[in-house]
Amino acid sequence: YTGVVNFDPDFGRIDFGVTGTASTAANAPVDLTTRMCVNKDGNVGIGTGAPVSRLDVAGQDGLRITGYQPFYTLLDNNSNRSSRMQSANGDFILYRAIGTTNYGAQMIVKDNGNVLIGTVNDFGFKLAVNGNIRAKEIRVQTGWADYVFADDYNLRPLEEVETFIKANKHLPDIQPAKEIQENGLDMAATTTKMMAKIEELTLYLIDLKKENDLLKVRVAQLEQH
Repeated sequence: YTGVVNFDPDFGRIDFGVTGTASTAANAPVDLTTRMCVNKDGNVGIGTGAPVSRLDVAGQDGLRITGYQPFYTLLDNNSNRSSRMQSANGDFILYRAIGTTNYGAQMIVKDNGNVLIGTVNDFGFKLAVNGNIRAKEIRVQTGWADYVFADDYNLRPLEEVETFIKANKHLPDIQPAKEIQENGLDMAATTTKMMAKIEELTLYLIDLKKENDLLKVRVAQLEQH
């Protein structure tokens, strides 16, 4: 094989490749296998002779970038803001800054797949966000609290609940405020526990309704005498 650099003046194209046979002319190699090309529109192809984007890389090996230097920089001249993307230690990092210095990491996709936004610590979570999140819907897959309605469920007497609240200043089975402030709120577990409390309240109300109905009957009986 012979390495070839071929320039086609008719199409404004440059090919870098190899050929297995001799060229018939200086700019017309025979059986050229293109390894890299630059089209007249500026598109660059690596492993392909028909790039459809500014940089089109084909092949199973894909694109590999090593080192710690940013490999992409975007500068907004109107606001003098710039963004940089960098690959380091297997992590993909997006930086943002005003001017060309003092870059701070805005988003990180770690090599283990964890995503960090506004923070450099994932705390062991798949998604860690330092800031507010807005969404139209959040769906959490978790267990539910219908076990409260099971026949063998131990519903605490209200007197016991009152004693617990006086001693601990929070509901039974619910985290105290201090723990939530220190460790955050587990939405799935807490929502299930809150549902359990709603179901317990429903059972308490049913019992109170039954007691109230009995009292009404007794009052009516006493009024008849």
